[in-house]
Amino acid sequence: MNAWRTVYGYWKIVRELTNMLKSKPEKITTRVAKLESAKRELERLVDKLRKDNLRSVAQSIAVERWHDLNIIRQKVDIDDRDAMRLLVDILRETKRTVGVIVSIIDKRPFFLTFVSDDLTSKIKAGELAKIIGKLADGGGGGKSHLGEAGGKSVNKVDEILNRFTELVEELWNQKPNYS
Repeated sequence: MNAWRTVYGYWKIVRELTNMLKSKPEKITTRVAKLESAKRELERLVDKLRKDNLRSVAQSIAVERWHDLNIIRQKVDIDDRDAMRLLVDILRETKRTVGVIVSIIDKRPFFLTFVSDDLTSKIKAGELAKIIGKLADGGGGGKSHLGEAGGKSVNKVDEILNRFTELVEELWNQKPNYS
């Protein structure tokens, strides 16, 4: 009797799948494989569109000069940390660039600091993130090319962005003053 229930249960599943997929039972696996392939193609298209959109956002971001460095300090309206990281990857492609982007996620500031590869021996994004995290009443850290910081104080975001070039200068000259 148990075997019959098991077989009947599987038969019901196959019948449901054939109705859902509008396919014959013997072609279910082929139909699922085609759907998986179409899904992967759509995911690639969404990724491409997301990157294209982020490239246009990157082009709209103001770049300031400090000596021979490109300085970026920008608020962005992106509530997805992965999308922010993709944007930073695009911004880091420009040589001699140091920057910070910030977005308010879940009512808290989230900062990404970044340094182009050609400058990581001179200035570390993780160090910038540590400083910014403290200034935002939170914490931060990271690697030489990318740092993350979070804080509790949304009201300090503008002050931090306004001080960013000064923070870069202090680290560049190796005479930190984090107060």
